Amino acid sequence: MARGSEENQTKEARPAGMRHAHGGPWRPSEIQRSYRALLDSAKEEAQVIVDTDKTQLLLEERSKAEFRIALIRRLGEIAQFHAAYARNRESEPAEWAAQTPYPWLAAFSRQEADEFASELLAYALDAVRSESMERFEGNLAAWRSTAEIYDQPEILERMLASIKPAEIVELLPPEEDEPGGSA
Repeated sequence: MARGSEENQTKEARPAGMRHAHGGPWRPSEIQRSYRALLDSAKEEAQVIVDTDKTQLLLEERSKAEFRIALIRRLGEIAQFHAAYARNRESEPAEWAAQTPYPWLAAFSRQEADEFASELLAYALDAVRSESMERFEGNLAAWRSTAEIYDQPEILERMLASIKPAEIVELLPPEEDEPGGSA
């Protein structure tokens, strides 16, 4: 196969955002001549590099690659959860939560598990839109913390106890000249 036809095939197989100025993937000789252009282009959008053995590599910002890896991992967990949830939707989570990446769901009621299932997909879509896993991870941590509280009845009881306004006192930081204050 002639080199020109090979480049045209590669060019057609690659999305526009993954080519450089001449329209095809980067080749080793081009990298040596224009490494700065390659690095600058990779900051804007992913760049394809074809090695001499025809292996295609992708060069992009680390944060984008890490986001995609984290998202794929979480999407796998979501799929595993939804498979177990679909089979056991009519059962209490305590009976099936261990089959999921979220065994702490056992602390929840069926209705709470239903709410978690619907919110989980919304969190994933939000992560895709925002290109950040921060809110996804925060929401998942909130659900897990709630489950941990449910598993500790004494803490739950104290949290749900009625508050008596007469027992509320205001605590102020110590003054600098008081004993125990900062010097």
